[in-house]
Amino acid sequence: MFIHHRSDVIHHPDSFPPQSLSLLWDDATQDPAAPLDTQLCEALVNALVAVVVGLRRISRPGDANFASEAITLARACHRRCPQRPVATLASQLHLLRVPLHGPDCLDGPCAPKGRVVALQLQLYNEGDPGASEFGDALMQHGNRLHSSGRYDDACIVKAEAVEMGYVRYEADSSTHSADLASFLDSHGVSLHAAGRYNEACSAKEDAVDIRGKMSELDQRKYRSDMAKSLYSLGTSLHEARLYDDACSAHKKAIPLFRKLYASDPTAYRDDLARCLHCYSISLTETSKLDDHDAHSNKRDAACAASSEAVDLYRTIREPNCADLANYLDQYGITLHSLHRDAEECDAKRRAIVLSRQAYQLDPGANRIDLARHLFSLGRSQDKAMDYQSACTVKAEAIGLLRGLPEEDGRKHSRRLMEYLESYSKTLRRAGQWDHPHAVAQEAVQLR
Repeated sequence: MFIHHRSDVIHHPDSFPPQSLSLLWDDATQDPAAPLDTQLCEALVNALVAVVVGLRRISRPGDANFASEAITLARACHRRCPQRPVATLASQLHLLRVPLHGPDCLDGPCAPKGRVVALQLQLYNEGDPGASEFGDALMQHGNRLHSSGRYDDACIVKAEAVEMGYVRYEADSSTHSADLASFLDSHGVSLHAAGRYNEACSAKEDAVDIRGKMSELDQRKYRSDMAKSLYSLGTSLHEARLYDDACSAHKKAIPLFRKLYASDPTAYRDDLARCLHCYSISLTETSKLDDHDAHSNKRDAACAASSEAVDLYRTIREPNCADLANYLDQYGITLHSLHRDAEECDAKRRAIVLSRQAYQLDPGANRIDLARHLFSLGRSQDKAMDYQSACTVKAEAIGLLRGLPEEDGRKHSRRLMEYLESYSKTLRRAGQWDHPHAVAQEAVQLR
């Protein structure tokens, strides 16, 4: 009966009587001791899914209730008759894009860890076509959670997808290597966004290892994926303060991006510029820890990489003002380490001009960057003993931080404290004795 009505439900979901679904559910489960009528239950799950799909197609609310019923029923089928209904469970949840457990679970407590993998392995061994798709569905769901800013939830769902990826990989590594590497990279990105940098490094290192084996078979085919994985790994290593390792990852990625850029400049110009920029930042951090005379070559290399990144990014037809401002500011920082003071200030002023443009377009997204660039110039002006100018730009940077919404203000309170302490010292050097004490007191209150 439900198979007969399914097309009607998809096109006319309002005409489908929900009460009839409840009656069939009662019929299917009225005797808990009796074997479950799996055919009837599968038909009912199909009908519920059809309603969900129909409601989504016409952008009508209420689909979550039907989705919840479908998932509850599919899970009940598995508990009562675990042989056949599990296939329905995987295939229908794939359609609904909802995981078996974790965030957005619609029927109660989370299932034990590993249950999903066991079901996936069972399906895979039975040759069920839905098994190979369910891990993809989980990863898609994790990506949506990530896009909505729910990074911790995304990590939970993606970890589950990665486990499924390993199941497929261990069964047939030649077919599923690329999928597993992609899952690991994506999981690493969410871990990074959640501030779990060491875990992100681990996931991304595994992805690089797998892509390395793939590249041995066909370097040209997998060059782009390998370059992007190395770059992504480098960013997480940098955030984990493993600066030497970050330099190593970016240094390996740069020649790969150069080859890609040579074959398709439009597609890979931004990638090469970004990798050079990040390499420069990591080199700058390592050079701070080294003896100046023994490791001045690192500062030279950082400056060269940053300069190339700026030149490359300028050739993009419509460069992003915020990105180019960041590149120029980093270039100024590398010039600072080489004592090229006039060029340093010039680069940072150009960064501020672009950062102001970005701030005017989107104040919320670019306020912190503008404050950071202003303060960076102020420090350079301190070095040049231009204290009046330094006071002006530092005061503006502090004003931008003070204007943050309350929640963001708490997040950046340490930055504001550092800016206030530095501003207080600059005021004294400029001979403005009326304000330094009040500024210093505000910094103390933020500690």
